[in-house]
Amino acid sequence: MEPTALVQGLGGTLFALLLGAILGIVAALVSGVLLLRGRRVPPVLAGCAVGIPGLVGLGAAGLAMRGVATDPEAALAAAVAYRLITVFFALPGAVFLALFAAVAGARSAPRRWWAFGVGLGLVVVTLAIGLVGGVVEEDLAYPLVRSAAYGLLGLLTAAAMLCGGEEDAAGPEAGVAAGVTFAMVVALGEASGRALEDLFLLAVMIEVPTEGRAAYVEHSFAEVLAPMAPYHWGTLAAACVLGLVAVAAGVRAGRLAVLSGLVWVVLAPVALWMSDPGPEALAQVGGETEVVGEQAEVP
Repeated sequence: MEPTALVQGLGGTLFALLLGAILGIVAALVSGVLLLRGRRVPPVLAGCAVGIPGLVGLGAAGLAMRGVATDPEAALAAAVAYRLITVFFALPGAVFLALFAAVAGARSAPRRWWAFGVGLGLVVVTLAIGLVGGVVEEDLAYPLVRSAAYGLLGLLTAAAMLCGGEEDAAGPEAGVAAGVTFAMVVALGEASGRALEDLFLLAVMIEVPTEGRAAYVEHSFAEVLAPMAPYHWGTLAAACVLGLVAVAAGVRAGRLAVLSGLVWVVLAPVALWMSDPGPEALAQVGGETEVVGEQAEVP
């Protein structure tokens, strides 16, 4: 699959993703300012900073997959492209929200140092799992890029999780908002990593004869994609645990309303699960084109 196929696959839906990113930034700024002013913003709303572009991008990928039966190459090009780039459209809103949440949480008193310590430890675990996967599979470039983004957001999230107590204005909500948003960003990041692996598989498969593609896909899944899957899921699991710890810290501060943030923690694994089109869909790419070409050569 050529890079131009990815660009063409994006189509007009790219505008919807751009609009989702803008709405995410607006949600981050509004939620962040309200948190700084001591307003108790429900984490499920603050999480829209990442959730809106994330859902738009993955929704576009899901819609593209519906065309696999009729035009597998175009459908998979669009699906892979959206899963690959969605995290970058979600990052601006995530960074803005994390910055505001870190200030709102870190300035709270009394501070909950246990939440900060546990959160920071889970950030380190999140980074470590992804980097170990890159070392084991001898492909560190993109894991390093993702880890840099996770590290920045994770540090801000840990600061936000200092939380404060019941008497604090909005510290607990800030900590939960940052925690659940971190889980969603990691989900989109690992989905992007999975999409890049699919892209490499497709780029090579286009040179494989049609009759050998099923075997090639099976071999690639067994030797490349399957070994990487535990690292993607392990990285996300650590991020989701951080989100749960953030919610627990908010509940301990007496804010039961922060339980709404669990929506984003639940959606995070769904986002990663949606990032795998499956071997059957991948094996269809270019099949009809190759067959027609072979038939055309028959005198």
